[in-house]
Amino acid sequence: MPLFTTAYGQILLAKIALVALLLGLAALNKLRLVPAYERGDPRAPARLRRSILTEGLLVAAVFLMTALLTTTSSPNGA
Repeated sequence: MPLFTTAYGQILLAKIALVALLLGLAALNKLRLVPAYERGDPRAPARLRRSILTEGLLVAAVFLMTALLTTTSSPNGA
């Protein structure tokens, strides 16, 4: 299957995985870290800050995967 055996497919899978991680981290922020911050948990600001930094790094990685996709030939040669 070209999705697993071509460079284009592997980069696409990596991008999808990064976006899924990004969405999971965003859900964690919304459902766990922000409420903890609002409750005044003393550890929440550092955890939220670290989580937002990680989100930024994941976004940068998604942009990198997108750039790689634009310069990699698709399996059908288009």
